[in-house]
Amino acid sequence: MVNNSVEVISVVVDGMRNTLNLVRAAHSKSVVLLPSMEVYEQTEKSEVCEGDLGYINLTNPRSSYPESKRFCESLCTAYYKQFGISVKTARLARTFGGGVSRGDTRVFAQFARSAVDGTDRPYSIANPTARMTIR
Repeated sequence: MVNNSVEVISVVVDGMRNTLNLVRAAHSKSVVLLPSMEVYEQTEKSEVCEGDLGYINLTNPRSSYPESKRFCESLCTAYYKQFGISVKTARLARTFGGGVSRGDTRVFAQFARSAVDGTDRPYSIANPTARMTIR
């Protein structure tokens, strides 16, 4: 991200614009936008709400990703206002990829492992006061 800031911005913004143009050309009624909590970048709050803007230091080369995600939300709003394309936005708080180890016990990792392995097994969620199994 840091070494390819321009490319990051281009891929994210051009990809969203191309998606919106495709949705428009296909006369679809809506599209789903999945930015992440990155759009909040830095905040002093322990919890964030949809209306919070957070703070992005634009002099930091890493800001190319969260700022481009923010711009995509603005672009979607513009497409809605100008072309009537409804956008459903869900800011993902926990996403993961190749960096999650096979031994990770967090529930999202257990669900993903089960899907990849094609197994149907119970999932355990433990906390100091209770133990719950999801089947």
